[in-house]
Amino acid sequence: MGAGGPDRGLDAAGGGPGAAAEQVRGKPVGVRAVAEVLRGGGPVPGGRRGDPGVGGVVRRPAGLRDALRRREIWVPGANRWRNPEDDLPPDFEDNRDVHYDAIRRPQDPEKFIEALQKRLREALTRFDTALELGTTGGVDIVRKQGEPWIKVSPLGKQEEPENLVALKAEIERRWGTIDLIDILKEADFATGFTGEFTSVATREAVPKAVLRRRLLLVLFALGTNMGIKRVAVTGKHGESEAVLRRVRHLFVNRTNLRASLVRLVNATFAARDARGGARAPRARATPRSSAPGPATS
Repeated sequence: MGAGGPDRGLDAAGGGPGAAAEQVRGKPVGVRAVAEVLRGGGPVPGGRRGDPGVGGVVRRPAGLRDALRRREIWVPGANRWRNPEDDLPPDFEDNRDVHYDAIRRPQDPEKFIEALQKRLREALTRFDTALELGTTGGVDIVRKQGEPWIKVSPLGKQEEPENLVALKAEIERRWGTIDLIDILKEADFATGFTGEFTSVATREAVPKAVLRRRLLLVLFALGTNMGIKRVAVTGKHGESEAVLRRVRHLFVNRTNLRASLVRLVNATFAARDARGGARAPRARATPRSSAPGPATS
C-alpha cells in the first residue's frame, strides 16, 4: 500500500460488486470492515484471536483509520473515501498555474505553510494580548482534569428587537391572546390547506370533517413539538392516540407538507396583492408520486 500513484488504492477483493480490500498483516480488509473501523467499532477481519495485529483484539486500528481520513489511501468505488485525484479538474496538470490562481494559493508548499504559520502566530499573539487586557469577551484559559482548556462563555440574553415588540403589542391589541391551534384552524378555513393531505392508501372512508380535525391535531402536535401522545391526552377533541398516529402515518409526508405550504404561501401572496396591488410570484408544488399504497378503511 503506497502513499502515491495507482497503488494507493485498496485493491479489489472477492465478496461481490464494489468490494475492496487492503492488506493488514497479510489479511484482507473489505470496504465494510473499513467503514466499521472509521465508525470506531468492529474488529479487523481475519487472523487469529491471539494475534495483536488482527482479529478480535484490535478494535480500532488507528493507522488505517487516520490514513483514510488523510486520504493517503483510498477505496475504489467509494464516494467519501475515493481517489483524491478524481477530485482534480481533467486539465489540472496542463493548467496548474491557472487553477492555483483561481483559489489564490501558491504552488510552492513551503510558501503556503509559512503563510499559514504566520497567520496562526498573529492570531495567537492577539489572543494572548486580549487575555492580558481582559478583552476576550468571556474567553479564558482554564484547567480541566489537569489539562489547559479554552473556555468560551455563553452569550448573554439579547434585547428583544423593537419591531418585534411593536408587532406583538399590535397583535395583542387587535385579537388578544389566541391559542396556536385556533390560528391553525382559521388558516385552514381560509385556505383549505388540509385538502392537500392525501392518503398513501388506495382508498379512504373517513369523513372530511373528521379527517380535518385529526389532521389539525397532528400538525399542531408536530409543529409545537408537543408530540401526538400529549395532544391526545389533553383537550376534549375525542380523538385517541392510535387514531392520530394512523393519520400521521397515512397522510403526513414530505410531498403533502410541501403542497400545503405552497397553498398557504400563495394565499398569503394573494391577500397581499389585493391590498397593495402588486403581483407577487406564486410558489410551485412538487409533483406527487402515483405509487399505490395499502388500503385502509
